[in-house]
Amino acid sequence: LLHPSSPTLTPISNPNSTTTTNQSETDTSPPPLMDDDDGATTTPPAMALPPSRPQPSMPVREDCWLEDATHTLIEAWGHRYLELNRSNLRRKHWQEVADAVNACHGHVKKHRRTDIQCKNRIDTLKKKYKIEKARVLESNGDDYTSQWPFFYRLDALIGSSYKPSPTVVVPRRKTPSAPPLPAFPH
Repeated sequence: LLHPSSPTLTPISNPNSTTTTNQSETDTSPPPLMDDDDGATTTPPAMALPPSRPQPSMPVREDCWLEDATHTLIEAWGHRYLELNRSNLRRKHWQEVADAVNACHGHVKKHRRTDIQCKNRIDTLKKKYKIEKARVLESNGDDYTSQWPFFYRLDALIGSSYKPSPTVVVPRRKTPSAPPLPAFPH
């Protein structure tokens, strides 16, 4: 069954081939059915397909967070995080965080957040924070300041517990220098 907007396959003829096909072999219409009463043939009715929604050219993320909602999330999470002496939040705490975010930003249904969405967003923010923190530390005071809007608030909340990891890959913004020349024995 093909959807009206899906591509159809068309046979490609090969000029080097000696095989010929007749129209009945390439016809994609359904075969006629025999009617038991008078021997006449009937063609089955075409199957109706549901109307298709136009597909956007780029996929749309349903859980896209606005910057102000992310600030509210960080504040609500940070409050619980500090109350729990910087330990992990349990599900009931995440629900409280989601309720706080929804109280400020959930007036539109598509912007309502679940506890799981809030936890996933915080986990993503922590990962981004670690990358930014590594960049700041790597700069050794060379005037690199993070332009990421959530860096300084997250630094205040989790910066003291941040441990640089050798597995963190820090993409460099500077152009790489030429590779060193191989050393040859004298």
